[in-house]
Amino acid sequence: MQNTVYFGDRRVVIEEVKKELDLELRMQYGYGLEGASVMEVDQMQIGVDGARAVKDFCYKTSENVKIIFLSSFYWNASFQNALLKLLEETPANTFIYLFGYSQKSFLPTVLSRVQKVQKKNTNRYLKEAKEILSLEPNDRPDHKIVKKVLALKVSDYSFKDDEEKEKKDRESQILFLYALIDVLLGSGAG
Repeated sequence: MQNTVYFGDRRVVIEEVKKELDLELRMQYGYGLEGASVMEVDQMQIGVDGARAVKDFCYKTSENVKIIFLSSFYWNASFQNALLKLLEETPANTFIYLFGYSQKSFLPTVLSRVQKVQKKNTNRYLKEAKEILSLEPNDRPDHKIVKKVLALKVSDYSFKDDEEKEKKDRESQILFLYALIDVLLGSGAG
């Protein structure tokens, strides 16, 4: 186990990774995730305060393995910079897992300090995108997801003052658009 960043639909990938880690912990330490000290942060954007909380958790005394799941759709550069030293010198028996949609979400300095894993076809909206594209072209605009996405304006993606739930709703809409593009380009065919 080592510090890793996973690329894909973070809500899908994190569940896969938890299952894999649970098995690995059982084989290596004799207990699964339930026996480890686990910190989970799942936010649209994690700030410097989040980095402080992660550092405090890492240096807290514990005999058990410490696992940190950091999941974000937009990775704040200040947070990433604050995390660099920790990624470089992670305390013993501590493992950090980052989840984001693509490599473009992360600073090159962060990527240079972690193992990178691309999870293919994890977008939870691939099925809907394929369904919509199977409709007659004139019927596509009447689909409920398409209506919702078409009603958006560029200003709707500002994320600055919105509540976390509204941000996650927009994340879903953006992921749907990514799925649609993947299907159209043939990379989501699996």
